[in-house]
Amino acid sequence: MKIILVTFLFILTSCGGQELSDSALKRRSLKEYYISSGEVNYFLPELPSWANYSSAGKCYLDKSVRYLNFEKLRRSLLLSYEEAMQMQLMFNYELQKAGEKKHIETVDFKSEENIFYDVTQKIQQKIRTFNTPSYSRLNVIWIDPFLGEKGALKKILDLKEMSLGHPILLSMCLSQRGLENYLKGIKMNNKNIRLISSEAFTPYDQNNEINYQLNINLDDLFNIKKKVYLYFKKGNSVPKEIKGHFYKKKI
Repeated sequence: MKIILVTFLFILTSCGGQELSDSALKRRSLKEYYISSGEVNYFLPELPSWANYSSAGKCYLDKSVRYLNFEKLRRSLLLSYEEAMQMQLMFNYELQKAGEKKHIETVDFKSEENIFYDVTQKIQQKIRTFNTPSYSRLNVIWIDPFLGEKGALKKILDLKEMSLGHPILLSMCLSQRGLENYLKGIKMNNKNIRLISSEAFTPYDQNNEINYQLNINLDDLFNIKKKVYLYFKKGNSVPKEIKGHFYKKKI
């Protein structure tokens, strides 16, 4: 996976598009989000389908992720790290929903533009795909190793300590829609379970520096101080891709 990402990152650093002016670092109007030719300026090059693999989750991603160029996005649009994470998550989510609505795998460029505009507006209006629960304790469940086990999630949620905090599923294998379909398939889609999907992972850190692996920092995503417990399957270790301050709980 590191070799794939090194190649990927070499490509993205050599494929930068025209930069927007840095003379006015302020929230930009929607018309300024793209250069005059219409070429997207805020996306990293797409990985080939064979490279969309999570070694920690031992799985191919159910949907390819369109990764945002955090360095350009944050500098040009004055977004926080959390806002950029949420924007990448929301863009991919809305893109996939648009494809499902039209029964197509890939939407046209104009539709992508419109989704990008809409998502940017939502982020500036503080609308989120992932909303941090108000509970002081968060129970984050790394679900990937349990996906093939019938009844596994119900057993986890039935644990007495689960009632002490709000449950959140985290997956490096499934997209937001994939997690929604997973819950629907096991008839748990009516439960108040928050989702952190593969689209929330990024190769960038808070300083806009490229890491040579995808990662997520739960401290940054939650954006407020919480008591976080990360639940993972016995026999596994916490993936190095998951960062932040949390208590580890084997189940």
